[in-house]
Amino acid sequence: GGGFFTAICDSFGRPPVRHWTGVEALAGPDADLPAMSATKHTEAIARDVDPSGPVAEAFETLRTTAARDDVHSAALAVDPMRWDLVHFTLWSSPEPGAVPGTRYQVLHLSTPGTKHLLGR
Repeated sequence: GGGFFTAICDSFGRPPVRHWTGVEALAGPDADLPAMSATKHTEAIARDVDPSGPVAEAFETLRTTAARDDVHSAALAVDPMRWDLVHFTLWSSPEPGAVPGTRYQVLHLSTPGTKHLLGR
C-alpha cells in the first residue's frame, strides 16, 4: 500500500503476479549442513493431459532427488500460469554434478521455519 505502487499502477496498469503453488518440500540427508548451490528445473505439463498424472510422477522424482547424497532439501511446485512443474533442489556441495536445470550459487539461506516446513 502507498503512493509508490499506486503510481506504478496508474502509469503502467496493475502488473500480473506470477506465483507457484507448492506441492511438497522434503529434507535431504544434508539438511543440517549449509546449502551451497541450488538448481531449478522446469518441465511443461502437456495441455491435453490431466495434470494429476504428471504431478504424481514429479512427486516420485522429488522423493528420489531428496534421498540423493549432497541434497540439503528439495521442493516441487506448479506454475498455474504456464502449467509447468518446477523442481527446486538445494545442495550442500558447490557443484551438484550432472542434474538438469539452471544452477545457482547460494550465498545466503534464511532458515527460520525451515525445520517445520521440512517436517523435522
